[in-house]
Amino acid sequence: MRSQSAFEIRSDNINTLITNVSEIERPLLYDREDCVYSTRVRVALENNNVEYDEIWAPEDHDERDIVEEITGQRGVPVLLDPAADKEYFTDTDTMLSYIEEKYS
Repeated sequence: MRSQSAFEIRSDNINTLITNVSEIERPLLYDREDCVYSTRVRVALENNNVEYDEIWAPEDHDERDIVEEITGQRGVPVLLDPAADKEYFTDTDTMLSYIEEKYS
């Protein structure tokens, strides 16, 4: 069952959970506030002055149905970017390299 209640949308630009990169106009990061990997990606986006939207995923992996719907797994961070050649990124180092190449 798809539950939105445990997710927290942290952007004024969107008002619903996004599952497809075609639904967005700028990067979207599904992450956790307290996750070191998520923090690394947020810092990279901010250091490169990238305007992005953010949705905090629930702490409990069992409540991350939306993330699994997008990627087939429940881990975060997950980056969707309509400017990318792929639908989403799930590996932090790949995200960091992509951000550096695309936005620096």
